[in-house]
Amino acid sequence: MSVLDANKVVLKLFLENESSVDLEQYIPVFHRVIREKLVPGILIDVADYRHVHQGPGVMLIGHETDFAMDEAEGHVGLRFNRKRGDSGGLEQSLRSGLTELLSLARLLEQAPELDGAQAFSTSDLYFGVNDRLLAPNSPETFESCESVIRDIAVDLSGADTFELKHVEDPRAIFGARLSLSSSPSLDTLIGRLAD
Repeated sequence: MSVLDANKVVLKLFLENESSVDLEQYIPVFHRVIREKLVPGILIDVADYRHVHQGPGVMLIGHETDFAMDEAEGHVGLRFNRKRGDSGGLEQSLRSGLTELLSLARLLEQAPELDGAQAFSTSDLYFGVNDRLLAPNSPETFESCESVIRDIAVDLSGADTFELKHVEDPRAIFGARLSLSSSPSLDTLIGRLAD
């Protein structure tokens, strides 16, 4: 098995104005997501980790997937973490995970509980693999899966340019940051992934 077989993917979409965020506002929204079954999969609970410095913030816990409004590395954003359930390999896991992440971000931007106060930046995305055995955080892992992430980046960027960089923190899971030269809408990105 190789990194291309990995399915435990992590994705993150960052907030545009993270200094004004109050993570407590996301707790009732996440409870409504569970009640109304607004994302695929089995949802279990909402957990409040706001007391943890640069931690997971407010989490929406699921059986296959967790979401969180987290503050990891000092940047607030919506994080997607697939724990199990997708056996299609890295590309399928990243694509389906991105669709779920972007769909929930759109829902959060439109949530009446948040009153339109927060918007997500669509020009900056984090891609990761939470499997240190299949995907150690090394240049070799980046080289092995760069073409998969670039193919997704081409779809997301449309005709725009982008930059893809390996996040070379040896203490962290394997990750890469994608920077788009423009900021397409969430609906545009979801549409580009579906094409």
